[in-house]
Amino acid sequence: EQFPTRPPIAVWMPSHSPVVTEQMAYRLPASADVVLRLHYKKTWITEGQEFSDRTRVALYLSDGEPAEIQSLTIGSPSTVSGRHVTFTHEIQDPLTVVALLPEIDIESSQLKVEAVNPDGSRIPMLWLREPDLGWPTRFWFDTPVILSKGSQLQVTTVVDAGAERLSKDSLLGTDSDSPIQFAIDYVSGDIISN
Repeated sequence: EQFPTRPPIAVWMPSHSPVVTEQMAYRLPASADVVLRLHYKKTWITEGQEFSDRTRVALYLSDGEPAEIQSLTIGSPSTVSGRHVTFTHEIQDPLTVVALLPEIDIESSQLKVEAVNPDGSRIPMLWLREPDLGWPTRFWFDTPVILSKGSQLQVTTVVDAGAERLSKDSLLGTDSDSPIQFAIDYVSGDIISN
């Protein structure tokens, strides 16, 4: 079995505050394996020095019945031509988007995600300038975005001139050839009124 097999439950980097989701949670099936993947970044200042790893992980379990966070992965075409890459994904069922986790494998100066409602109105969801390819971040919304059936997620990326695709293992648990992918974390129903 390849690793990973699904989008990550958590992504954390030093200096980031942990995110607590009291009304919603990720479901772990019985006998599930929880796998921790660490990335170390060496600098010239620390060259040749030894360090001890003091990583700790905490799992918080729910007593009640929180809304289950699920993930949908979408990706760009595998071949990128030109400086502007745009792709869309149509929402098949109503859902509430709580977070976005982009994975970008090509140098870009800008990445934008918008929801386009069936009536044509737009909801800005994410706008990154000079996205850091080495440090994927899950972006949690202060207010979840409710999308109706037939809405579209539209992703627009400005690729750097002469940019080449980086080769790295996908964090999202896919074997896609897409240089731009997203895990869209959502719940079914309306968690805002809970």
